[in-house]
Amino acid sequence: MSYSVKLNSIPLLDGIDSQTKLFLEKKMRLVAYAKNSTVVMDGDDSHDLFFLVKGGLSVLSMSAKGEVVLLATVLEGEHFGELSVLGEAPRSATVKAQSDSLVAILRQKDALELIKMSPLVAMRIMKKMAQIIRRNNELRSMYTIRSTPKRIYHYILNESKEAQNGERVVSNLPKQTELASMLNISRESVSRAISKLLKEGVIKKMPGKIVIISPKILQVLAEEDG
Repeated sequence: MSYSVKLNSIPLLDGIDSQTKLFLEKKMRLVAYAKNSTVVMDGDDSHDLFFLVKGGLSVLSMSAKGEVVLLATVLEGEHFGELSVLGEAPRSATVKAQSDSLVAILRQKDALELIKMSPLVAMRIMKKMAQIIRRNNELRSMYTIRSTPKRIYHYILNESKEAQNGERVVSNLPKQTELASMLNISRESVSRAISKLLKEGVIKKMPGKIVIISPKILQVLAEEDG
């Protein structure tokens, strides 16, 4: 697979001009990470920008109780590390390889040059940062919900996107163990809550996604007292 194909497979870099592509081909370096190895450690004083070329990564943090919490997963083609590129604070989370993975790395000074060269990339990075802030705020809000089923219902609603016929779709839903870690609840609680929604016809499972058949009912379940 050529480097240009790898660049074209990364949404952040889609549509960049030939000069920017040439710059990235010279400046990026590829690093292979074995399953369970650490890509970035919480507290690291590094400021590189990362692109997942192949594999899967987990973004992890430590809860106040000292438990490891899954914040997000990184899928092929996605990038991460923009907050550290633009700021000087240490890394705020640990990133580990879920499977054998290939990561393209761009040093901070080169990432900043990329932002200067491409207004399109700059806009996409700003949008991603806004999404990260919003997502973190949503997770903090969900941690205050005492009912574990409601915590799951809120998460599914927040992650869903509008589809046809009034339905909503959640793509790339984490595995139950990952979702349990992310919401700081047990895997059994996740299983029971999703089984309830399936049994009552509120959602249905399809390959690679969950379809919310009745978003209004799910909203009621998430908000009702008791």
